[in-house]
Amino acid sequence: MIAPDPRDQTDKYVKQYPSVIFEVISKTSRIEDSVDKFIRYKNIESLQNYILVDSEKAWVEVRSKSPQGEWEANTYQMSDESFPIPVLGVTLNFSDIYDGVSFQ
Repeated sequence: MIAPDPRDQTDKYVKQYPSVIFEVISKTSRIEDSVDKFIRYKNIESLQNYILVDSEKAWVEVRSKSPQGEWEANTYQMSDESFPIPVLGVTLNFSDIYDGVSFQ
């Protein structure tokens, strides 16, 4: 989670105004993380990106909120080499995210 909002600086454990939430998903958590949690998270006004990182293959889904409040999703895989975090204006490399991970 990335929570740069000054209102979140008073408590180091509780964050109420995140701009980005990352979820590492697995076979057993995929539906909970990609559907159920997202339904709850998308109601957080400050949230701009919800990023799902797969633990079983090199795959990432970046969900972004438009200025009109609509959510759209883009998927990326290892062949893309990197993926954006739009609200931060940065990209992350797959090689860094999955460093040391071997897939069966």
